[in-house]
Amino acid sequence: MNYRTYYSERNNPKKLTLIELYKRFSSLYLYFRDQDFFKGEAGITKDSDPDPDEIMNKAQLKLGFNPFPITKWNEANISEDRILDTLEFLYDHVSKPGEWTAMTSETGWNYHDYDSYDISAGLPVFSCTDKIICQSW
Repeated sequence: MNYRTYYSERNNPKKLTLIELYKRFSSLYLYFRDQDFFKGEAGITKDSDPDPDEIMNKAQLKLGFNPFPITKWNEANISEDRILDTLEFLYDHVSKPGEWTAMTSETGWNYHDYDSYDISAGLPVFSCTDKIICQSW
């Protein structure tokens, strides 16, 4: 995704409210989750409901709170620190999926998955896009 500002943002820049920041952050998360950018490093996919225990526990240990599910935060729990801490946590768990391919498990089970996950390719894409949020805040 290439970042560019649109007409109203260029000509009438406004600072986001905390709730608007949270909504943009949630949309950013969903955008990358739906493309499986969190699957390789965090095990999070569009179909993960609930989110994997491992990533929720890791977030609790690292952040001191569990941000999952990200799209269902209680308004009382929304803060600049939580949003930006979670954004950095997600940055640490992003990777770009490779090619979608047919695979066979050791037990002979056939399935489809990505052939690889590239952290170095995922980081700049996510980093560029998170500027959408940070520049408006």
